[in-house]
Amino acid sequence: MVTKQKDGGAKAAKQRNKSIEYIFAPDAERLIEMVNGTMAMESMPLTDDDRDRLRAILRGEITADETVRQLVNKHRRRANAEFLRV
Repeated sequence: MVTKQKDGGAKAAKQRNKSIEYIFAPDAERLIEMVNGTMAMESMPLTDDDRDRLRAILRGEITADETVRQLVNKHRRRANAEFLRV
């Protein structure tokens, strides 16, 4: 029988992030600049908030999945608020 962790898998996600931190931490700023360069070619350079989110992911403070969920919810709320104003 498989039991579900009480923390909803947060421990496993944190462990995965630790391996990312180990690989990229010394090169985090270089990695962020590479991402920024790619995004800038598409006329979408990273904002300061984007850079901060990437740093938090690379340090293992939050998972990429959680970051995506937060951004989707933020923009969904904004879209709903604009819809209600019309």
